[in-house]
Amino acid sequence: MRLYGYNTSEGTLGSEVTSFSVSDLNGNNPFQWLDSTLLGYSDIHTIELINTYGFNRGFDYKFVRDQIKKIVLDAGSGDEELGFNSLTSEQKIICAKMKIGTFSQRVAVIGLDPLITEMVEYRKKTQESRDIRSIIAEVELRNRLNTHTADVLSQAGALFANYKLYGVDGLDWGDTVTGIADYIDDTAGYQDYLASIGHTGVGLRGSSYEPDGMSLSDFCDRLIDVLIHGVYTYEG
Repeated sequence: MRLYGYNTSEGTLGSEVTSFSVSDLNGNNPFQWLDSTLLGYSDIHTIELINTYGFNRGFDYKFVRDQIKKIVLDAGSGDEELGFNSLTSEQKIICAKMKIGTFSQRVAVIGLDPLITEMVEYRKKTQESRDIRSIIAEVELRNRLNTHTADVLSQAGALFANYKLYGVDGLDWGDTVTGIADYIDDTAGYQDYLASIGHTGVGLRGSSYEPDGMSLSDFCDRLIDVLIHGVYTYEG
């Protein structure tokens, strides 16, 4: 997804126009996260503009932070450290506060004591994001796999807890240990995890469960969207 600003008669919100009134919008949202271009909107997908306008647009803090991290990774051809080095001073400060870049890079930009303060805020915000995602995923589990919920939680309870507490997604998502996404997608990493604790079995995608209302494949995709990508429709 990318961030887009609405095109008013005076220019694009965010990139060309920074103050506006409701009457300027003609009933449209001022900013939107979109998968493709929408008539009446222009791409404003930069680190600075995402940081200023990307929050509270229907997605949680972790989603927005991850979009900024993708820009950094792209700038470094997949290398976060190289990408960080290519940023402007303003962009580096934004990223350092979002735990993007190496520890030494972040300390060099804002200093150790300020970084610790920022990391407390970062932890609070990402924890809040994971809490909401976890609640939605668990409700999905309990309602779509009603009779198998206890089995799923017994198989993946520790991985689920590591996700909620520490943000461990999984081996295929940049972590060095097995995570909840490995269980959902039934990866080789999940099989190694089972072997390490003396168990055998399959992950969710490899199971014979039949979720209510959708296929097992779609259900697994749904959980990955919620937990990893932060894409969900709950608006509470």
